[in-house]
Amino acid sequence: DAYFEAGIVGQDKDSNLRSTDFRNRLRLVVTPIAKADNGLEYGARIRFGTDNAASSRAVLADRAYMFVNGSFGTISAGMQNGLSDEYAIIAPSDWGTGGTDGSFPAYFGNSSSAGTTGNLRTLISGDNSTRITYLTPKFSGFQFGLTYQPTTGSVNTDINRLKTATPNGNITGGYNDVFEVGGNYAGTFGGVDLGASLYYSGGKAKNSTAGVTYENLSSTMAGLSVGYAGFKVGGSYAWSGKSGYVKQSSLATARSREAQNVWTLGA
Repeated sequence: DAYFEAGIVGQDKDSNLRSTDFRNRLRLVVTPIAKADNGLEYGARIRFGTDNAASSRAVLADRAYMFVNGSFGTISAGMQNGLSDEYAIIAPSDWGTGGTDGSFPAYFGNSSSAGTTGNLRTLISGDNSTRITYLTPKFSGFQFGLTYQPTTGSVNTDINRLKTATPNGNITGGYNDVFEVGGNYAGTFGGVDLGASLYYSGGKAKNSTAGVTYENLSSTMAGLSVGYAGFKVGGSYAWSGKSGYVKQSSLATARSREAQNVWTLGA
């Protein structure tokens, strides 16, 4: 896929930044697939992209995994996003790049925004790290899945066995033993299309090398959509509580901890 995008920003405290800018992206997906004599399908997927904002003009791969499909379902392993990031229902956003799930956060510039701004699903589902995923076959409109990643932010040939990480302000620098479980439903009744999804993510927060401790990951996301005669409305709600925030017991004085709840609604 490819796009060219022009942005106009209205910002009170702009830190002397311009109000307009352009950007573009080109991505190439390669998916070789083969089938064994017993009917088992296997293959791999790699996605190259020019979405590196640095001046190096480097071409990066943000997906690189192998998969196998059979009557048992699908197993995939490698660099990929979490279940809710791939399959969960949010408000309809099938046009352009400026919708609910669009690229508007990139134009915030020197602003400070909540960690959930660019992640509408479970809190860590958008982390495209090395993980293994299982999807059940679809039956009666339902499909379920489970995914596991040893640590966040680790991709390709990287080995990261660290139990600690450099924090980002009052938020942990990463998680270990992250899992996500959930499923979705799609069905049609009397010409009305219904869709629903529910996912949960958990994991152990990495503490800092200074001994500061952080809240473990516990994040839930639900979505619902209804369509009729080509028109669809839908929305979602994700709540992550105190996930990742520094524990109050680790501080001499309390720090603010913004609510990590995000919702979408659209048509």
